[in-house]
Order: sequence, then structure tokens, then C-alpha cells
Amino acid sequence: MDDPRKIVFNEIRTLRFNVLYYKALVDRYRKWDNRIKIFVAIAASSAVAAWIGEMQIIQLKTIFVNAWKILSLIAAILSIISPFLKYDTKIKDASGFYSSYAIIWTELESVYLVTQDKKRLVEAWSKARESLKNLNAAEHSIEDDESLKEEIFQKVLKEYENKY
Repeated sequence: MDDPRKIVFNEIRTLRFNVLYYKALVDRYRKWDNRIKIFVAIAASSAVAAWIGEMQIIQLKTIFVNAWKILSLIAAILSIISPFLKYDTKIKDASGFYSSYAIIWTELESVYLVTQDKKRLVEAWSKARESLKNLNAAEHSIEDDESLKEEIFQKVLKEYENKY
């Protein structure tokens, strides 16, 4: 068997990669979900305000009527397609993976940092591997983003370059 510290170190880096990757996905999904919701809210309320304004100030009607129509149309389309984008589900799933990987990573790294006992280290690694089995089986529900993975991979390599 290879050096257990080296094996565990590599596992820690892989876990760190997963923590950062799923955190980035959660952030991305939240950002787009919020953007859509904010745009729909602003466009819908602006359309109503514009309609009321049109009734009161006829000369502004010719300037803004097309803009309000377009905003209203975009808001309506986003309201219709938003549930099909399933950002709530994506956020929930990615958050679950993020928190699970973070727990496993933290536990394994803490054992790695405080012990030189190879037996204890192998036990912690085995426990982590057992926890990862269920996670790895469920990960297919999350879309892959190869460019994000490469970015995170480079970040983890740099972070762990001279760490231990």
C-alpha cells in the first residue's frame, strides 16, 4: 500500500475541489434565479406604472410605449419559463452536495492535520470513502461545467501547492 498520508492528502484535495465546485454552482444558480426574479418584479411593476402614466401623460406615450411592451413581454416569458429552469431544485441539490462534501473534507483534513498515526488516518479515510459512496451515486443529477471545473482545479492545485 502507498503511503497513507499521501493517499489521504490527495483525497483531501479532491474533497476541497468538490466543496469549491458545488459552492460555485450554488452561487451561480442563486445569482441567475435572483436576476430573473428581480427583472420580472421590476418589469411587471414598471409596466403597470407606465400604463398608469400613459393614462395621465399622453405625450410620453409615444416615447415609452414600445419599451414597456417589450419589458412586459420579456417579464411574461421569464415568468412562464422560470419554473422550467428549476433553479430552486438546482440550488437545493448543489447546496446538499456542497454541505456534504464540506463536512467530509473538514473531518478528514482535521484528522490529517492532528495525527501521524497511520492506522487512525486510514480509519478516517475509510469513513470518508464510505460517506462518499452515496454522494457519488447521486451526483449525476447536477450538470457538469467543464470550464468551471478546470478553474476550480487550478485553484485547488495552487491552494495545496505547499500546504502540508
